[in-house]
Amino acid sequence: PNVTFSVLYAKQGAYLFPEVNEIYRTPRSAMTYVVARLNVGKSILGDTYAFHTVSKGERVVFVNQDMPSAMAQVKLLSCFSGVPQWRIEKGQTSDHDRRAIREAGDLLKGYVTFLHFPGMTTLDKMRPKVVQAVRKSKATAIVWDQFSQIGKDPKVAKNEISQAVHISRSLKNLAASLDVALIMLAQANRGAAQGEPGVNEIAETDAIGQDACGIFTLWPN
Repeated sequence: PNVTFSVLYAKQGAYLFPEVNEIYRTPRSAMTYVVARLNVGKSILGDTYAFHTVSKGERVVFVNQDMPSAMAQVKLLSCFSGVPQWRIEKGQTSDHDRRAIREAGDLLKGYVTFLHFPGMTTLDKMRPKVVQAVRKSKATAIVWDQFSQIGKDPKVAKNEISQAVHISRSLKNLAASLDVALIMLAQANRGAAQGEPGVNEIAETDAIGQDACGIFTLWPN
């Protein structure tokens, strides 16, 4: 009796499907992981995060290290336009497709800052450009594809666990200092080929789960 409950909601920085937004407000100043095994769809979910966030009128910084720059941009264009990626790549598009692609291109130009870094580029080399892009565009979210492509820091112990913990903690601090929602795509490559990957199957280390505000796992079916 006579107890007042004050419910505080985290400021949302990124958006996905309405059903997800209702139960998990992807928060600013925090890091959310998307974990999946190879070729299950984490890059597509990252693109979808960008699309739904832009649909809310917010801006996104998209950091790509996982694939060639042109391929990553075509995937984004496909997600934003609804035109299958293979049609765009082969030039087999209808008038309706081309109109949708133009509109998607304009949306991407206005609301998404795309940054490409070669795989294994260290975080200290990427951080200044990411910070500049977020501040310039006033983005509320960063989608980063992907964790395992971030290079080792020579100032940190060489073992995998120390490196992964250092990178994860640095990214968490980056999200907090910029007040953005950071969506980090990560590979799970241990265990059986099928079934839901657990946090302990994140390829880099179990410890990065400690820095995550939320973790999505993707698996077939």
